[in-house]
Amino acid sequence: MDAHFTHKVKKVYDTNILSIVDLDRGRTVTNNIEKVLERIVYMEQIMLNKFLIIYRDTEGYWDGYDSETKKFIALRTEDEDLAIRKIIEKSIKKP
Repeated sequence: MDAHFTHKVKKVYDTNILSIVDLDRGRTVTNNIEKVLERIVYMEQIMLNKFLIIYRDTEGYWDGYDSETKKFIALRTEDEDLAIRKIIEKSIKKP
């Protein structure tokens, strides 16, 4: 069974953010991230390389995902706004 999730696309400080919430039914977003992102790209008609991605896992923690390197980014916060600030900060420091 696929992951069940909600998502929103928003702009924060001129940065495109894709925010995903795992609904804890079926596979987890963490374990099914590629399929989840494929579905969102199809639904929203967006290009992932234009977005910073954060998601809330089944334990309630926000982390990030880099769709280009296919690596998870540890943010480990329960606050979505803090997760957004952290992912933006990490993207600025990225070489």
